[in-house]
Amino acid sequence: MIPNQIKSALILVMIGIMQIANHAVMSQEVALKSGLVIEKRILKGTNLIASAGNPRGILQWQQSTNISTWTDLQDQTRNQLTIPITSTVYLRCAIKETNCDLIYSDVLKVTPFDQPIVSTKAVTGITEIAALSGGNVISEENSPILARGVCWAKTRNPTTGNSVTTDGLGIGDFNSVITGLDGNTVYYVRAYASNIVGTSYGAEVTFKTTASLATVTTAGITGITRISAESGGTVTNDGNAAVTARGVCWSVTQIPTIANNKTTDGTGTGPFTSSITGLTGNQNYFVRAYATNEAGTSYGNEISFRTGALLPVVSTTLVTSITQTSASSGGNVTSDGGANVSTRGVCWAITQNPTTDNFKSEVGSGLGIFSVNLLELLPNTVYYVKAFAINSSGTGYGDQVSFKTNPGLPTVSTLAVANVNENTASGGGNITNDGGINITARGVCWSTISNPTTADSKSNDGGGAGVFTSSLTGLAYNTVYFVRAYATNGVGTSYGDQVQFRSGTFDYDGRAYNFKKIGTQIWMTENLAYLPSVSASTVGSDNLPFYYVYGNSSSTVSVAKATAEYMTYGVLYNWEAAKIACPTGWHLPTDEEWTILTGFLGSPAGGKMKGTTLWTAPNTGANNESGFNALPGGNLFDGVGFNNLGSEAYFWSSTSYNSVDTWFRGLYYNDEDVVRYHDNRSYGFSVRCVKD
Repeated sequence: MIPNQIKSALILVMIGIMQIANHAVMSQEVALKSGLVIEKRILKGTNLIASAGNPRGILQWQQSTNISTWTDLQDQTRNQLTIPITSTVYLRCAIKETNCDLIYSDVLKVTPFDQPIVSTKAVTGITEIAALSGGNVISEENSPILARGVCWAKTRNPTTGNSVTTDGLGIGDFNSVITGLDGNTVYYVRAYASNIVGTSYGAEVTFKTTASLATVTTAGITGITRISAESGGTVTNDGNAAVTARGVCWSVTQIPTIANNKTTDGTGTGPFTSSITGLTGNQNYFVRAYATNEAGTSYGNEISFRTGALLPVVSTTLVTSITQTSASSGGNVTSDGGANVSTRGVCWAITQNPTTDNFKSEVGSGLGIFSVNLLELLPNTVYYVKAFAINSSGTGYGDQVSFKTNPGLPTVSTLAVANVNENTASGGGNITNDGGINITARGVCWSTISNPTTADSKSNDGGGAGVFTSSLTGLAYNTVYFVRAYATNGVGTSYGDQVQFRSGTFDYDGRAYNFKKIGTQIWMTENLAYLPSVSASTVGSDNLPFYYVYGNSSSTVSVAKATAEYMTYGVLYNWEAAKIACPTGWHLPTDEEWTILTGFLGSPAGGKMKGTTLWTAPNTGANNESGFNALPGGNLFDGVGFNNLGSEAYFWSSTSYNSVDTWFRGLYYNDEDVVRYHDNRSYGFSVRCVKD
């Protein structure tokens, strides 16, 4: 028997530690009253802390799952127990004092609660804007269901933060209607259920809405003729599915569909234009734009129009009087279609079904028979011909007839002559039309008389059309030749335009130069006259290029070029200018190349190199046997100016003697030899170029 004062002191305090959203910690005090069961809920998986106050005697914690059978728990502290709660459990404490019976506290029933358990139903009833789903709340986990339904989104794992339905309370099965969807779109769906702990979701299911029909409008009718018109439309909405075909359809009855006549004018949304063709004159037609996607074909508003009057009726006559470049044909206008025929004639082309956009010949107006000539035709070519007649409704055509012109001469052009040497050159031609039959011979012909033919000198460069190259050989030195390309087929031989050239010459900077082969070398036979700029004799340099004309003080090139000295003796160059003055394919000779020349001529070489005119007497030994034709162009010395015109000739080499002097060759009016010496690079000497 326990005294009342002891009972009243034994208070069991049990504290359930639980944090749910913003709820405060819950606690409970339980007095020792036999058989009293106090219930308490706690979040599953959290700890329950129970306290027995400060009783006297031995305290023992006990637990049970059915109140009938109790199990002792470890006495964690003298008066306090901490235990995790994962399932429903009954707790009490027993107090034993000396010479006293056991006393028990009231029983505390602790029930855990958690988020609900819910499953998701499959999606059915799918349209382009809605679907059916739902779920099943399998367990509310000891906490009442506050909301349930489905949530959905276009991305995975939708939540109640996305689109949702709200479909009642409690556990069990529920249905949901999903609305406001976009067509032809994949969605993800999960059922949800919420209690005080939070929100649970079922498994995710996915579905795709069906596409909807596109929206299209019909454009107005324009460009109406007897047989055609223009229309189109605008696809303003594709129904969330690609528009795979669009255009217009038409019929002579209302409400045309794509089973009638139609155009196909691309894909996708936006405006499009359509050409309505194959119509009959003076006929009512009905037109609708259409657009097709995977949901089907939709149509725009219907528009009607009437085609124009009939076209004239005309027949084509056979082609006669056929030559290489001409023929005759015509036609017969048997009906004007109800409107005056303003123009009639014949059109032709080398492709079938010619129109008045091709070649044509017009003759008169009105009904009746007419004839025309077809001119400027290509030889050996098939042509297609139609007669035509035009009234206010358009152009009517006769039946197509065809014919072939007779073969003709080839068409050939002459290429420029190049690579001119003393006795040879190269040329060629381009055969742009073979006249309709094979080219059996081609090449160039040349003569010293204008308009050469294949009876003159010629090359033979194979057959066929296209570009060809030719070699001109056996030429006389320093002679003007006339050249024409030729081409021969079964009809005859035709010639290209005439070009002319001089053997042993080439053009450079607007001036023709003669040259000659001497020994193994090819030399210019006149002084170089290349003049990009000109300076007076009072200025110069040994490291910058300077150009001079004997006796000239002007800095204007055109003035210097107008002088007799320039025309006769060319230009005087300092060494830096001489090195860069020769044309492509030629160069300033080296000292060794000068030695090869004089060695070939033999000593004394000067007389064999000097020209026989322009030199001051006595011009010792001059006979120009080599053809080199050295000219006495004089020179320019620093501090002295121009000197020795007519009496001396100086020619640069490209070979340095030292850092300031360069080797040159000199020829003199009173000597028949060639002097080899070196002098300052700032001096002005003549230049003769040698071929690479």
